Amino acid sequence: MSDTDKLVHDIYFPMALRVILGSIGAFFFFIAPYELWRGVWPLNVMSPFFGLLMIAGMGGGVAALSTGLLTPQQRMVFSRGWFQVEQAFLWKTELKSYDTERLDGVVVVRDENMEGPASWFAVVQLVNGNSYRSRPFETEATAQKHAADFRRALYGDATTPGDKGAKLV
Repeated sequence: MSDTDKLVHDIYFPMALRVILGSIGAFFFFIAPYELWRGVWPLNVMSPFFGLLMIAGMGGGVAALSTGLLTPQQRMVFSRGWFQVEQAFLWKTELKSYDTERLDGVVVVRDENMEGPASWFAVVQLVNGNSYRSRPFETEATAQKHAADFRRALYGDATTPGDKGAKLV
């Protein structure tokens, strides 16, 4: 790999998905009180039940709306001696660059907090404690391969700093 070679790792969050999540979220946020308010007011025995349903519907709407608006699409670019992260939000794009002195390494982590089988990630860790995750992988071997590719692109060697193996999160 020459010094001009770059390894690009994209984590997609397409605009169509943003629009769908935003629309669903706005719909639930406004339709829940519109449809359920008659069960809340005037006060009666069922008011607490309809009130909780209304709040739950609005909460689900806020969750979907905020996911659609606030989740970035991310591109990680690895090159010899440099790591760049471009995060594209709906209204702005942030570009952050780090030299290898500010990196703590690249490790593989297992995340069992996700739905379904456990997911594996290649994680770039910074000295300041922040980290950037890759997209999820189904197996540890695939995550290890990507982590080795990231290390090779950064340091020229797959076993240089940060080769601490897999860990459970």
